[in-house]
Amino acid sequence: MKSIQPDLYQLVHALTPAEQRTFHHIALRHTSQRPMGYFELYEILRKQDRFDEAAAREATGLKKPHFAVIKRQLYEQLMQALSYHHRQDHDLEKGRRLLQQTRILLEKDLVGQAEKRLRKARKLIEAHQLTALQTECLLLRKAILEKRLNQPAARQTLNALQKDWNSAVTALNLAGEAAIVSLEVALQHLQKIRAQGSQEGHSPIAAMDRPAFREALQAPQWTTQLDARRALSTYHFMNAEPAAAFAQNEALLQLFREAPFLTERYPARYLTVFQNLLIDHFQLQNWAELEEGLQQLRQLPQQKAFKRLQGITPRIEERSTLLEANMLVARKAYARGRQLAEDLLPRLQRQALRLSYPNQQSLLYLLALCQWLDGAADAAQSAINLFLDRYRKKTLEELYHFARLLQLMIHFDLQHFELLPYLLQSFRRSHTGFYPESTGLFLQYLPQLLNAAGPRERLQTRNEWRSAIVHAGLEDRESRFYEYLDLFYWMDNPVH
Repeated sequence: MKSIQPDLYQLVHALTPAEQRTFHHIALRHTSQRPMGYFELYEILRKQDRFDEAAAREATGLKKPHFAVIKRQLYEQLMQALSYHHRQDHDLEKGRRLLQQTRILLEKDLVGQAEKRLRKARKLIEAHQLTALQTECLLLRKAILEKRLNQPAARQTLNALQKDWNSAVTALNLAGEAAIVSLEVALQHLQKIRAQGSQEGHSPIAAMDRPAFREALQAPQWTTQLDARRALSTYHFMNAEPAAAFAQNEALLQLFREAPFLTERYPARYLTVFQNLLIDHFQLQNWAELEEGLQQLRQLPQQKAFKRLQGITPRIEERSTLLEANMLVARKAYARGRQLAEDLLPRLQRQALRLSYPNQQSLLYLLALCQWLDGAADAAQSAINLFLDRYRKKTLEELYHFARLLQLMIHFDLQHFELLPYLLQSFRRSHTGFYPESTGLFLQYLPQLLNAAGPRERLQTRNEWRSAIVHAGLEDRESRFYEYLDLFYWMDNPVH
């Protein structure tokens, strides 16, 4: 039998605090003295920072065969506790229980009671659009009708069943169309991010032109619309059409507003839609709406529907903080960015702010940029040095190039004039081909600024540098360079 200990360890550490309390209650309710063996193992695994089976077995004092039995018991007990914990929270689970009870009553030939229970189930299924339970519900209606064929209303009941069955098949086909197209677009988006192109699979444009997909967009089932509109929002985002993406994400949020149970059932999907809407606000420069949305986003972990999402608080903090920093840079609100840096950098230095590596590096760069452009070059030096110290080779190469340029500018403002020639020489050797014209002008004019005799000469050199950029049209042709390194703002607000 395949060993399950890695799965067991992952499951133990995936429990939310509420789920842990439920497991504790179930595991300890029948014991008044020493806890049973599988609970001891649970406590041991919960305290391990990294899975170590040998250490866990030694701590229990069990021999290998008995330890394997305890592992299996713990896994099954955890799954039972999770089922018990979530059975009251999910309308899907409520529907399943009602259908199971209907089947049990039928097996006991209590047809009248089974009909009552099934009516209750059908009401729940229809109100909450539980498409996944439709097939079982229809089969139970068929089983009940088989026992009532001798009744006068049998023909009428059969016709109603046939009509509902055909409707369920149509709804399922539309749900399948929306789901497949949504997955196709998501896959191609992922391939695009990974620079793999989209050579495989079907064209999302062709899929979206199919009548079935267009019908899915108007389907009465909310879950079908969720998939269809998610496909469209992702497609428009991929094609740099923020207004169209915004329209679809706003429509998705409206679905959640019209059917509040959808948020309870799909909190992760709601969170994704909300975050995508904020990104749309950013691209459309809807700054007031974005700031309000960031406040709402940070309040979501306090709501019941989101508390069961694993790691929800650090996830939201990571994404909201990075989006806020990008917003402040885009708005040239560098003073606010400097304030944000003063709050976040101590946490980043001691790694108290949990971020993925790419987001950590992006945030460090943005904070250093804000500090530098707000006149705090000394603080910016600490931030950019932290970026460079944590940089992993052959990752985020474009951002690394910008970080090296920013480092040069910071040293210039700090008047480290003896160090700069060596840093410039090092940069020339390792950054060939990077935004060639803008980088070429940078490497031409920064040494001139370094060798300028005084403030008047430095001002003249800055003006010549700006004129060279404008004359070459680099603001348009290499616009990303000036988005990442706002030289014009620095030229207009010189420290020296």
